[in-house]
Amino acid sequence: MKLLYKNWGETTLEFYLEFLDINLREWDSDIEHMTEIIALFADCAPDDEEFDNMTLDEFKSLWEELAWTRREYRPTVANYEDLVPVPHKTLTLGAWIDCDHYLKEGHSHWPECLAILLRTPKALYDYDPTEKRDEMLKIPTNQALATLYNFFDWKQNFIKENVGLFQDPDWDKVENEEELPPEELARIRQEIAHDKRKAPFSWLGLVWELSGHDITKFSGVFNTPVILVFNVLAMRKALKI
Repeated sequence: MKLLYKNWGETTLEFYLEFLDINLREWDSDIEHMTEIIALFADCAPDDEEFDNMTLDEFKSLWEELAWTRREYRPTVANYEDLVPVPHKTLTLGAWIDCDHYLKEGHSHWPECLAILLRTPKALYDYDPTEKRDEMLKIPTNQALATLYNFFDWKQNFIKENVGLFQDPDWDKVENEEELPPEELARIRQEIAHDKRKAPFSWLGLVWELSGHDITKFSGVFNTPVILVFNVLAMRKALKI
């Protein structure tokens, strides 16, 4: 049995996601898990008769050949051709919101996120990323992961710099609760309950506020650079307006 790949740069994102799916699945035994991995890299079925005819030493040798897959892989540099990463500082609010959504959905939605982050030079984000999913699945794994990890790092730093705008509220905490009269505490609790119900729609609420409650201006808000949006929000919070 011959293994087809020697490093992640030889594989596509589609292959890498299949590898992740296998590793995240629950297995009845380590042997079953190892067989699935070897079969993936040999492009054969896990019940292929070659496994039945294989000695334990041959099986162990194949598993050792794949030791590189069990090491952390975090590329930050890759050679790009037609599609290149969008400069993070130019990302729009709409692109940020959609990337945030797809990343929260898990690794199976990385292709949609990449469809937003990888484009031809000067291309605008005016398309449905799901329509580019198949194209993203075919890009080399190192390009995909370098793009995602660089975005993760930038996003994490951006959130740190604007931590006050991203902190999740403590829904159950009311300052000086014991000092408040019952009717005032009841009013605050009612406001908290209202805000808690709105939380799942917070991005839409933000766009609603920034558009001046005018749905015809949503497009303009979505196309505003995300850095500018959060600078405005920080200013409004500081000035309490």
